Amino acid sequence: MLRSLACLAGALLCAGGALAQRVESQLSRPSPAIDPDAQGRIELEDQSGGEKFDVQIRKVDTSSNTFGLWLEDPQGSGTFSEIGNFEADPRHEDRASFERRTDLGQNLPLGAANLAALKDRRLEVRDDGGQAILVGQVPDIASGQTGGPGGGAKIKGEAPLLRPVNPPLPSARGEVEVESQGNESELEIETEDFDISGASFSIWLEDDQSLMQSIGMLEPARGRSDQGRAEFRSPGNGLPFGVASVGDLVGRRLEIRNDASEVVLEGRVPSLGVASANQRFNVKLDTEPAGNSLGAKGQAKTSWQPSRGRFRSEVRAQAQTSATTAELWLENPSTGLLELVATNDWSGGNTKSVRFSWDTTDSQSLPFGVTDPALLLGSDLEVRLPSGEVLLSGNL
Repeated sequence: MLRSLACLAGALLCAGGALAQRVESQLSRPSPAIDPDAQGRIELEDQSGGEKFDVQIRKVDTSSNTFGLWLEDPQGSGTFSEIGNFEADPRHEDRASFERRTDLGQNLPLGAANLAALKDRRLEVRDDGGQAILVGQVPDIASGQTGGPGGGAKIKGEAPLLRPVNPPLPSARGEVEVESQGNESELEIETEDFDISGASFSIWLEDDQSLMQSIGMLEPARGRSDQGRAEFRSPGNGLPFGVASVGDLVGRRLEIRNDASEVVLEGRVPSLGVASANQRFNVKLDTEPAGNSLGAKGQAKTSWQPSRGRFRSEVRAQAQTSATTAELWLENPSTGLLELVATNDWSGGNTKSVRFSWDTTDSQSLPFGVTDPALLLGSDLEVRLPSGEVLLSGNL
């Protein structure tokens, strides 16, 4: 199928790279603390596709404050240069991030040639009054040491949890994160936008016999009834099924169920330290004979970020048609057959347009209930009229 051709066209798109080197360091509040609740961390990542400099802050008021990142320049001087402002998280009003990624063509702070050039520099997170609410130091990417009893490099993975095709809670969102450092492992699940105070929500995980087993319950997070959380640690309260490492759980199916045993969110335990290159496709769709007379044209744009489990895909089409709806047919990865996955309305005047889209960032369900977006890459697609005429064809 065209999926294999897409892989041949760019080896990095379908092959994994070397394991990403990641280090992380916690930020601390100065004394005396300006914001007694503020928390933050800096994370560096070096992989074959590029380097990432990422500072995350949480438990801060982004609605009335703007936060900026300042770095010591030159190192050891005690003089700081303003690097840029944090971007508020649209899903969490108390979180914000500052990120620079060379694989996206962005420059590292201070124009540094690489992450190693930034090591040991002091950093500050300042509010819009110029006061430092968090302080820290850029860790050494080469050493892979971030402190803590786990020792060694901290390796992480994350992925969104998705709503099922017919969701009992249409606004539910969630994500699963894994983390490993030395002999320490952690599995963390977070949900939001549905009330967990008035009902019970259980967490189910696939065991080594491919059977789903209940492993715990969601609890309110940060004192909010619309946010849930569960955490499993080793050493600590223990990982599910008594496994020694969270790596033993990678790839297993995970479900959040309500007290009626309906699946509210679903996904899989993400891989640790995924270093596969980000993938982006922009495909011009082929006009089929039935579409030629209607001036049909279209494109499919798809992006896949394995390290965060984020998948976005958009199919757009135009045609001079009298039909009111258009159909999108997509190759089912389980059968290899084209199946109807969406019907949307045409809009516009003489030349009409239609759009189909998916975005796992918002926990949106994917076609066929797929929880591994990589299965959809390269899938054949067709844009059809309800009469069955094929206007356009191509692949994701």
